[in-house]
Amino acid sequence: MTNLTSNAPALFTAKYTPSLPELIQQLNCSIAITTYQAGKVVMISARDENSLSMLPRTFKRAMGMAQQDNRLAAATKNEVIAFSSTFGYW
Repeated sequence: MTNLTSNAPALFTAKYTPSLPELIQQLNCSIAITTYQAGKVVMISARDENSLSMLPRTFKRAMGMAQQDNRLAAATKNEVIAFSSTFGYW
């Protein structure tokens, strides 16, 4: 008998309108999203005018984010994690 269960993380997918990559590229920005129940922080950037780059990371109960200058903070269940960008973008 073959065991078909796996402890591997679930595949991350997202749907978006075709104009979103171009808009993010024109605005020269990225989007940060937190998901409390899934415990994810997702950074979304335009790869080019037709596609996105999505970087999901897992944190215990990711609750919210704050940004100032080149610093980003993520609040989780028991801590606030501070990030800094030496390149000026995420």
